[in-house]
Amino acid sequence: ALLPHTALFVTMNPTYARRARLPNNLRALFRSVAMVEPDVRMIAQVMLFSRGFAHAERLSAKAVSLFELCSRTCSAQPHYDWGLRALKAALVVAGQLKCDAGDGGSEGRDGAAEAEFAAESALLVESAWRTLLPKLVRADVGAVESLLDGIFPDGRRRDLGGAQLRAALSSATDRL
Repeated sequence: ALLPHTALFVTMNPTYARRARLPNNLRALFRSVAMVEPDVRMIAQVMLFSRGFAHAERLSAKAVSLFELCSRTCSAQPHYDWGLRALKAALVVAGQLKCDAGDGGSEGRDGAAEAEFAAESALLVESAWRTLLPKLVRADVGAVESLLDGIFPDGRRRDLGGAQLRAALSSATDRL
């Protein structure tokens, strides 16, 4: 028996990550609804503002540009995701880094806005490296690095411990 106050919705995105299309016999049971592509830049801006970024408008445009350019520049790998899901992951990490860094309290000083923008850019660059680098194949690391340097020229990058990790791995393999 059908309940008049009950509805069932099926969301399908067959172009995303090797998902299959709904079979025709099941598709006939559902009514199609058109969807609109989300405004990724606005979503990024709201996420950054909600995490305390004072320059969220400028930074969101740069972050969206980075992911769009990565999708066009990097090789086609089945595990790459340059969409909203990956962007949101990078923005969440940027928010955690901002929270960990604390507030600089630089309001009201000359040049403070640009210094704050540079600091926030650096946080965004670091979050991009933390979320993207583990997924990249070696051939694409240089391309993403040059994109980051071009889009965030004032976003300095910290060493994420790669040299220490390599030294520890080398030491461990030498003992084998």
